[in-house]
Amino acid sequence: MCLFLDIEEEQEGTDWRRLLDFGQVAIVFVLIYFYFSTLSTQGTSGSGYRLSLATDGLVAAAFFARAFSLRDDSAKKLFLGIGAFRAVALLTDLYFAVGLPEQANGAWFDLVWSVPWLIPLVTAANWTELPTPKPHVSQKTLVRRRLLLTHVLPLIFPVLVVVMAANIAPTQLKIAALAVLLSLATSYARLLLTHGELRRSAEALLDHHQLLNAIIEGTTAATYVKDLQGRYLLMNSAGAAFVGKSVPEILGKDDEALFSRESAQRIIARDRQTVESGVVETYEEETTVEGMTRTYLSTKGPFRDAQGRVVGLVGSSLDITDRYHAIEALAESEERFRTIFDGSPVGMAVLGTDGTVVASNFACRQALGLSEEDLRKVDVFDELTHPEDRAADAAKFQEMIRGEIEYDRREKRYILRDGRRVFADLHLYLIRDKKGAPRYIIGIAVDITERKSLESQLRQAQRMETIGRLAGGVAHDFNNLLTVIKGYCDLLLEGKQASASLHQLEHIGKAAEQAASLTRQLLAFSRQQVMQPKVFSLNTLVWNTDSMLRRLISEDVEMATITAKNIGAIKADPSQIEQVILNLVINARDAMPNGGKLTLETANVELDESFAQTHLATLPGSYVMLAVSDTGMGMDEETQAHIFEPFFTTKELGKGTGLGLSMVYGIVKQSGGYIWVHSEIGKGSTFKVYLPRVFEHAQEIASPFPAPTALLGKETILLVEDDPLVRELALEILKTRGYCVLVADRPDAAIQLCRQHTGKIHLVLTDVIMPGMNGSQMVDEIAAMRPGISVLFMSGYTDTAIIRDGNFGQTTSFLQKPFSPTVLGRKVREMLDQLA
Repeated sequence: MCLFLDIEEEQEGTDWRRLLDFGQVAIVFVLIYFYFSTLSTQGTSGSGYRLSLATDGLVAAAFFARAFSLRDDSAKKLFLGIGAFRAVALLTDLYFAVGLPEQANGAWFDLVWSVPWLIPLVTAANWTELPTPKPHVSQKTLVRRRLLLTHVLPLIFPVLVVVMAANIAPTQLKIAALAVLLSLATSYARLLLTHGELRRSAEALLDHHQLLNAIIEGTTAATYVKDLQGRYLLMNSAGAAFVGKSVPEILGKDDEALFSRESAQRIIARDRQTVESGVVETYEEETTVEGMTRTYLSTKGPFRDAQGRVVGLVGSSLDITDRYHAIEALAESEERFRTIFDGSPVGMAVLGTDGTVVASNFACRQALGLSEEDLRKVDVFDELTHPEDRAADAAKFQEMIRGEIEYDRREKRYILRDGRRVFADLHLYLIRDKKGAPRYIIGIAVDITERKSLESQLRQAQRMETIGRLAGGVAHDFNNLLTVIKGYCDLLLEGKQASASLHQLEHIGKAAEQAASLTRQLLAFSRQQVMQPKVFSLNTLVWNTDSMLRRLISEDVEMATITAKNIGAIKADPSQIEQVILNLVINARDAMPNGGKLTLETANVELDESFAQTHLATLPGSYVMLAVSDTGMGMDEETQAHIFEPFFTTKELGKGTGLGLSMVYGIVKQSGGYIWVHSEIGKGSTFKVYLPRVFEHAQEIASPFPAPTALLGKETILLVEDDPLVRELALEILKTRGYCVLVADRPDAAIQLCRQHTGKIHLVLTDVIMPGMNGSQMVDEIAAMRPGISVLFMSGYTDTAIIRDGNFGQTTSFLQKPFSPTVLGRKVREMLDQLA
């Protein structure tokens, strides 16, 4: 029965083939039962035992042959035990065949026949199945062996039983024949089941093979198997494509035949390490084929046989060259972005949809005055935003994180923790994730604080320029009227011709003088004063005015004068610079009603490009600085924007005209300098005046000519004035002082008089701005006819080249309108005396 069992096909559950096998064995046992029962009751002949001997001998030989063909010690022991059982049975048959005992029936027969069965019982009791590796047998050999054991051998036993039955008990031949037919039917039924199972197994094996092949061929990774010598046993099409060969060309070859020498050596060394370690590893490796190097992500492990022995290497390699290059390109791109991001002078930040700062560069943190950690915690749309802009900025930010807008640009106002105000040109860009949902907002902020300051300075300068032109024009026309009013008033006062009205005339004169003072201040603001520049030391002028300035301030104001050693020289009108100092000191005094400290300071300074970039119209170079500082109330930004405008004042009504700082501004600008103010509420103010430094020897600050004592004369004067009122006044003033006056109302008429007059003309008194030809051009033609003639220009409008330059020689001078008869008479006498 054990002969028909195949231990390699043991399965759980119901197996119809196995049931048929046991059915067939059962038929054999039934026949054996009939056979031995007949022998025990009827006896048998020697021929019957000889047939039994042959049968047992054949069965014993079969079991012994099966036992010695097995490698499995456990199975071998089992089959040796069954073979021994049939060998003892053979001896039992031999015992009966030789006629021992004489009567072979009854109890003795049963006893002798039963002894051999003790062997399989003992074998079964002591046998233990041990797990041993299955031998590697080819599929064809295994199929032939199973057909022999399970289908051919079972046919022998029914035939043997029939032959035995025919010899021993002919009467039972029919029963034996029926059993044989049943056995044959059972055998062939099992054969059909086995063939069906084999067919299904083959189909399943084919499907499995096709599935594995599809997996291997369907991947873009190279899949391969090598033996211990490194020869390729298997390679898929993807792997063949990697090396540029077909699969048959690769099989049987090693890496040295496929790759460059250096690549092959690296691969072989790494494969040997994997085989020796017995561990599956994943790593990157490079291979070079025909000069082209590719990068692969390889996973390799040991290849084992059925007994678990390592017989080679199995691996899979995925070409990641393009991916590797893409990763490198991405890394380089990220590095470039990081370099640009961190090194950019423009502030950049990445904001989350909750408004917090995810990342920021140095320029951004520096502009906001925060560390990286502080910036992550602050809400830039709340704490740092100008209160007036918070609602609008927050609403626009919400639109962006809802995805309604992709880009926004605005002028952003920040208020930093230290109180500084920063302006930025802010650009916001929406960044979406792969699904299109808003993820981040990129903020790029260009600091425009300096630009805003320069724009404010430009607007102020343009406003001051416009006001200055307006003031200059008004002052020019107003000066002509004041000249007439004040001139005739002074003539009446000099002549004492209206003693009854003397008091009224004095009031008219004072009012005219005040009006003239206002026009002079307006002209100073509009940079239209007549300048008489000299090279002098600012320290000298400061110390000359120190005692006078101290008398102007109250006792509760402490005044300190600090002058630098080796101060540079400046070229300006000393009297005008004195007016600058006087007005700045008075302004500082008025800013300290409760007392304080006033500091007057001089210094040599160098203004560089950075200073010039932040201060409109400033040129780099060497300057002499005059600073006037106070510890008074200070000014806000709005006040600072208007302090140099005419008639702007913060003082009470009647306490100031608002022209003091305007005059300072005009004088400084007309002198080629700059003035800047820095002030804070409650801390005071500092005015700094920068005048260009000149490298010339300083002159004495004194009048070069003594004032004339006599104002009368008999010289001939050519008077040229287009305004009839001023012309008549000047004519009367000169005639009353004894001068001979030639009068012309136009420049061409004056030139004609010069040609016609045969006597000497000592002085030309002329207006500057006249129709047809200006005074300077007229004087040039007259000087060509009469070389060395003296010229005295008079005007209420000084925006002309000759007056702006202020370089009057001994034969040329200027008289500012309005003027009094005394002033005109003194100036004319002064010019004439210089020629004597």
